[in-house]
Amino acid sequence: MRTLLITALLALGASLESVNGAESTYTLVPNDIVTASVNLGDGDRFIDITLKDAEGKNTLSHIMVGGVYPDGTTAFTATSRCSPGVPNTCLLHKDFRGRFQDLPKGETKLLLQLRPGRLAVWRPENPVSVAKVPAPEGSNIVIISGTSQLVQFTKGGEPAMDPEEPSTPPPVEPNL
Repeated sequence: MRTLLITALLALGASLESVNGAESTYTLVPNDIVTASVNLGDGDRFIDITLKDAEGKNTLSHIMVGGVYPDGTTAFTATSRCSPGVPNTCLLHKDFRGRFQDLPKGETKLLLQLRPGRLAVWRPENPVSVAKVPAPEGSNIVIISGTSQLVQFTKGGEPAMDPEEPSTPPPVEPNL
């Protein structure tokens, strides 16, 4: 029930900041991998990742990480193109599918990468399970909320092993 309520609030343009208090912002550099260390407290159940334009004004996409399925894949929802204040305008890319275990209390790490046209998010424990949402050109600000404490961002991390697309662009061949 809480999942449906939060998804509905996000569709209306709300932020999870009002639910749990802390909001952390980071400006992504294309193709760099960034590790977000999130310390989850007793009241924290979801990690909301919002992608905004370069000015930080327009929300472009959301990924909400809710937990882990029994097979180890990440439980998340992914939406884009939501119109604030207008219900049912989000384009749903992926939704929760059945029961999952909540994220553990304490430190949870997520890796983020701004790829050409996409924001990718994965857990280091399962680099094959990658959440992706559209990232229009010029979007590079991520806001992580839904937690009671601020998030620590550090540059670097293990690349995803996403079978659908490489995590880094292929090397450019020199012109001979």
